[in-house]
Amino acid sequence: MTHELAQVRLARTLAAIAETDPSRHGHTGPDTDFTTALYERRNILIWSALALARECAVPAGVGYEPTDPCPVVVYLDLPTGQVSWHLPAYSRTWDGHTTVEKYQRVAAFVDTVTGPTGATETAAAGARAVPGGVFSGAAPSEWGALRELFASGAPLPAEIMLAGGSRITLFLDEAHSVVNGELSARIDELVREARRSS
Repeated sequence: MTHELAQVRLARTLAAIAETDPSRHGHTGPDTDFTTALYERRNILIWSALALARECAVPAGVGYEPTDPCPVVVYLDLPTGQVSWHLPAYSRTWDGHTTVEKYQRVAAFVDTVTGPTGATETAAAGARAVPGGVFSGAAPSEWGALRELFASGAPLPAEIMLAGGSRITLFLDEAHSVVNGELSARIDELVREARRSS
């Protein structure tokens, strides 16, 4: 995502927070089902704003005020001044998982939601892709479909997954193109290398 696009998304997210936040409109309690739902929506937007702020180089982070009933504090240092929101803390504790277990759980969740390849069907020659995510396929015709995805201006896959589970990670930005043939040649080279090593 470009810096400017992230700024626009951040501005729209902040506007949605302002529109949604019951406290901005004078709510002080008690909470009803309606205000609880509004706070939940606001909190989701706040976490999104934090991520977007980081993408567009707005200083931002999370603090903790243990004496506050909502001790988690998200801070954004906008060019117009600092803003912050208090959020409830996560109510559960660490279950003792290791890093390996963590990523096994992530993979299992991805497979449960998107299928065993971590991808959804696209129309391009039976190719499978998730915007900004995974391209899956082993047939040469599918690699042509990958090139078509790049040329189409669609979000770029970050990873190619071959049959058998081998993966090729692509570090690309929107400026890369297959028009000059270099990316196509590099994809073909990566595919050959991955197939030799699997």
